[in-house]
Amino acid sequence: MDLQKELNLLMQKVGKICPTLIFIGKTTDKHGALMMGLPEEDDEKRKIDLCAAIAMMMEQQAFREIIFSAVSWFMQENPKYRDAMQEALNKLKELDEHQRTAEPE
Repeated sequence: MDLQKELNLLMQKVGKICPTLIFIGKTTDKHGALMMGLPEEDDEKRKIDLCAAIAMMMEQQAFREIIFSAVSWFMQENPKYRDAMQEALNKLKELDEHQRTAEPE
């Protein structure tokens, strides 16, 4: 059995134990490997499940550094997404300012 098939079988077994699973790596024969196991049935619920799992992992410093580095690299290479990210950050800043200045009820 080649390494890619073996890896896929092993990841499927792990996916049964941990249905929301993200695996990104490189095999010993230098092939990229990606697996996302998501138990939700529709795409919107899958995206929410995946985002929630990543958000929880962001509490770990090492994971946070990897994600920020990857996003930074991606934004440098893709100005279209960089502009969208800047717009989202500006909206967050507006929301934070609004919540900070909102009068308590």
